[in-house]
This record gives sequence, C-alpha cells and structure tokens, in this order.
Amino acid sequence: MNVTEAIRARRSIRKFTGAEIPQEHLDAILEAAMLGPSARNMRPYEFAVVKSKEKRAEIAEISPNFKMLADAACAVIVMGRPDLEEGLGHEFWQQDCSAATENILLQALELGYGTCWCGVYPVPSRMEGIRAALNIEDKKCVPFALIAMGVIILFFINESISANGVDGIHIFAKAAHPHNVVLSAFDVHPAQSCPAFG
Repeated sequence: MNVTEAIRARRSIRKFTGAEIPQEHLDAILEAAMLGPSARNMRPYEFAVVKSKEKRAEIAEISPNFKMLADAACAVIVMGRPDLEEGLGHEFWQQDCSAATENILLQALELGYGTCWCGVYPVPSRMEGIRAALNIEDKKCVPFALIAMGVIILFFINESISANGVDGIHIFAKAAHPHNVVLSAFDVHPAQSCPAFG
C-alpha cells in the first residue's frame, strides 16, 4: 500500500473483532507517530497504550463517543506537553499532536488495523476523565486524542444498479485477518453511512 492508497482507504472504524495487536506492530505504529513533523523538532507529546479490557471499559464510559473501545484491541492516548514549548514564543503542540495522530492512523492501516480518532482536547470532561482513568497527576500532560485500534470487522457492500439508481445495498459483516484486509470494499460509496465506519 502506498501513501496515496492509504489516505484514500482510511476510515473511522467503530467495529472490531477484539483480537490483539502484536507488540512489534504497536512499536512500529508509535515509531511512525514520533516521525511526524514537529515545530522546531520539539516533539511535545507522550503516548499511552491501554490494552486492559477493564481499563478500556472504564475509558469508554467517559463519553458516548468512546463506546467502540469495548471491542478494540487497545486505545492509544496522545498527550500533549505544552510545557516543552515554554519560552519559545509559540504553542504548536496541538499541530504536532495532530500530525502524530494522523501518522498513527496511516501506519495502523498499512499494518491492517482499523482506527477511530476520538477528540479529547479541549473538552474538559474528556480530559479530566482520561486523567482520572490513567491516574495522570502531572498537569503538564494534556490528554489530546484517543485512538481506538483493532482488527476490523469488514462490511462488504454488494450493490445492483438499475436505470433508476441503486436497487439495493446489502451489507455483510466478516472478520478480517489483519494481513488480508480488502480495502476496496470501502471504495464503493465512501460517503455511505455504515455503523462500522464514517
């Protein structure tokens, strides 16, 4: 998969099989995050990978938008460190964290995993909920984004076209092996609303 394909194939995935992600893949994904562009190369971020089912369930209760964590393999929490930019006359930690987050999404996709980027910053209830769930006492760490990640359940769209348009769309769920993801399944109708991706 090249970059052009990855950008066009990426979707926000909300249905996962629950299968685990090997540590070497998580390491590659976090390495990709840290290779993103960063103002003055300050890299003002930290990452937490939450694998525990119990802890994921606790985090899922923080916001209705986090519910997909129940079946994900893990949650990756991207945390900003604005304190690392103090005295530089600017604050670009949000942009740096965003670049790192996008790299996570694209590297995970290339390895065959689905992701869903959930906003945390600047919503106080979400930020404080993440702090409490992960016992983060250091106020210098700002929870910025939560990424649900796992082996996706693919939805294959089979459509028949008539002179009047689409006669019917049939969606079939199938668990996907992480190295055998059929990305073209998503390309039928990118704007099609489906519970598995957005």
